[in-house]
Amino acid sequence: MKGIHLLSEVLVSEDSVIGRCSNEHLFRIPCKKISDVQSLTNDIIFEINGEKAKDGDDELVEMRLFYHVNNDDTFSTEQICENFKKELNLEDSTGNVICILPDLPLVVPRGKYSADFYKNSFRLHGSSYNYNSKYSNISKTFLLPMADKSNACFIIGFDKPLKQGQTVYNFVAIQFKMDSTIEIDLSGKEDVLKTIDPSLELNISGPYYEVFTKIFKSFSKVNIIIPGIFKSTKGDGSVECAIGAKQGHLFLLNKSIIFILKPIIHFKHDEIAETIFHRMINSMSIRGFDLEIILRDGSSHTFSGIDKAESDGIQRYFTSGGVKFSIAAVDEGVNNKDDYEEEDSEEEDIQDEESGESEDDDFVAKEKLALDESDSDDEDFDVEEFKSKLKKKKK
Repeated sequence: MKGIHLLSEVLVSEDSVIGRCSNEHLFRIPCKKISDVQSLTNDIIFEINGEKAKDGDDELVEMRLFYHVNNDDTFSTEQICENFKKELNLEDSTGNVICILPDLPLVVPRGKYSADFYKNSFRLHGSSYNYNSKYSNISKTFLLPMADKSNACFIIGFDKPLKQGQTVYNFVAIQFKMDSTIEIDLSGKEDVLKTIDPSLELNISGPYYEVFTKIFKSFSKVNIIIPGIFKSTKGDGSVECAIGAKQGHLFLLNKSIIFILKPIIHFKHDEIAETIFHRMINSMSIRGFDLEIILRDGSSHTFSGIDKAESDGIQRYFTSGGVKFSIAAVDEGVNNKDDYEEEDSEEEDIQDEESGESEDDDFVAKEKLALDESDSDDEDFDVEEFKSKLKKKKK
């Protein structure tokens, strides 16, 4: 095969990015339509922020240019991207990074990443991929401490999902070990920090999840949701269950519900049309029931294998939240044989093969910390309050 270079140059004019071959224009993209420029190996990626396409219409959301690197080239794709950012007046180039939090253990997408915080955006920088997002693109965040007192999961939800090729991420999940600590020195950034959050300390140290939460909330200005008034029979804010072949935890928050970890599913109470309890029959051989949640848009999710001991508490939760529910008299097409114990081991094998993680790395713990939440909405995390409650729980 023989390849040719179509573009002789790509330049930024006053209002457009122009690709030219000799004297001919091959493409022209308005600068205001470009939301970000990234590099991946030899690719330069332009993210296009266009109008939402109508059903059946095509929409340009990304353009990639391959840059052929010669041995004598002095420029890398990363340097070229930074030059484009400066010319396009895209904020937060590499030189303006305010704070870097290293070695973040992400589970969605999986890998070790560093978080680079800028004034108006942040970047997750990994060994293979980078993900950029403005704080204004963040729709919701959660801090979900696990019952084993060893792990905490920080979830970030986006209005416009992060993308890597054909893969999209509506949520990012970070796994923290509660005994992991870090110290961050922001000396020399006083002037910038005053415009972001005057209360942010120049030297921050402590548990990594706590330091990350403080910094992320200060920069993003997004309230962080924690488990609320619901408590399971074990005193937890969640119940164990499965969706399909994926085991996880269902957190019943004050105004919404979230399932973690793979997949991450979140919906608010006012999005629910009805909930149906299945397999609620008196039988010693059946230890679990299924919870089907039907949303107003017609979609539904079935969370299976929930301990029957949790049924009364979940029904009280829906009643207090004004969510309609019913108990199916006869479950047509539902297997009444309680084979969850056998399925669990099979599903764990599937998960381990897909994720490549051992049981010690499993982030969905078997028990849960009890934390209070605002009684008016699914918010808000307070560091000092959290530490106080954590101490009481340990006692």
